[in-house]
Amino acid sequence: MANHRLAIGWLQEMPEIRLLQAISEASGIPIRIHGGFARNLLALSLMSSDTHRPSPAFTDLIDPFSDIDLIVPGRADIEPLIRGIQSRIGIASSLRWEVRTAAQIDGARETSAATTLDAVEIGVSPDHLEFLRADAAEDDLSRRVLTGTLAEHWRRRRDSRLLLDLSLFALRAARFAAQFGLGIDERLRNEIFTIGLGVSPTLLRRSPYVPLALIDVLFTASDLRSAWKYLDWSRDAVPALGRRYAALFNQMRSAIDSGRMYAVVYPSSEVAGPVVEFHADGPADNSRTREIESAIPWTPIRLPRTLPCCPSVDFSLGPLTIAWRGIAVTEVVDMGAVVLVPSINAYEEDAPLIFGVPSLIDSRVSTVARLDWAFAAQIAGPRSRVFVGARKAL
Repeated sequence: MANHRLAIGWLQEMPEIRLLQAISEASGIPIRIHGGFARNLLALSLMSSDTHRPSPAFTDLIDPFSDIDLIVPGRADIEPLIRGIQSRIGIASSLRWEVRTAAQIDGARETSAATTLDAVEIGVSPDHLEFLRADAAEDDLSRRVLTGTLAEHWRRRRDSRLLLDLSLFALRAARFAAQFGLGIDERLRNEIFTIGLGVSPTLLRRSPYVPLALIDVLFTASDLRSAWKYLDWSRDAVPALGRRYAALFNQMRSAIDSGRMYAVVYPSSEVAGPVVEFHADGPADNSRTREIESAIPWTPIRLPRTLPCCPSVDFSLGPLTIAWRGIAVTEVVDMGAVVLVPSINAYEEDAPLIFGVPSLIDSRVSTVARLDWAFAAQIAGPRSRVFVGARKAL
């Protein structure tokens, strides 16, 4: 298809994809890309009427809080692939990579809920790139209707995870609908409503992945009105979701009304999932940062309480992600993140410490910074609060 040729041409121009092909050749491991990267590439190519438009960058296809999802044939392939990626792709450490086996993916597809957009894959081999499992998704994108299915056994489930799984699926459907301008198929709506209304709300337990799924809708939506339409739909479809997270829904409604918001997502640890901080406005004006240059509003974050063990490596605690929407920023091309540590000595003239940190900044629907949280802590020491901004990279 012509649009496939356009998309594959874009892929061939991306240095990161060429390096993945080289890694596949050197290791003998066939690679498949799925998740947001594959989905966004397909949607962009189908919606593009200009075959001469500039090729998107690799990072343009990664949603703000998402992993890059890869599939390999077996467990023995995971570690060699990760080593190859970390050693050969320069920006690898600033992104999150999730590598799973084909058996794991196939098993999850058989036992869970999925939309057609969840199925899209890109096959990566040394001399060939191709879309896989994309026909149904193409049809949905062309018709502007999102379809999907819930595994049959979900209708009989009464376990404690049911409402959590259903809430996350409803929010994923909401995200895709708001991001790509789709309606949600009536049959899929009814399936979600039937289960969501039939299970006791007390069974929905808290999870760090629900706030993450909620902000995913806001920071990827093509427009904020559409974001709220489908967020509102999700809490109607799963009433327990609306009740358990009522305060966060109200905060998001306020953010949409004002058109300004930002979120900070602290990386997962070995014992806990990601921590999400959502703010229904821009970073507050602060006398300590007001007169100090930054392309992005100075944004407060917490540094880790303990430092990673030595020897230090880049992004040893994973990337911390900040996303801003509706907040004025200057051009972020060739920008790098900087950290400002306010003076803590009340008896001296305020002389903040400012230093650069390994980071990746890009701007599309939202402006996103991924930065090395551990590096900042190594320089500033474990502190409760510093500020993140951006300046021209040298």
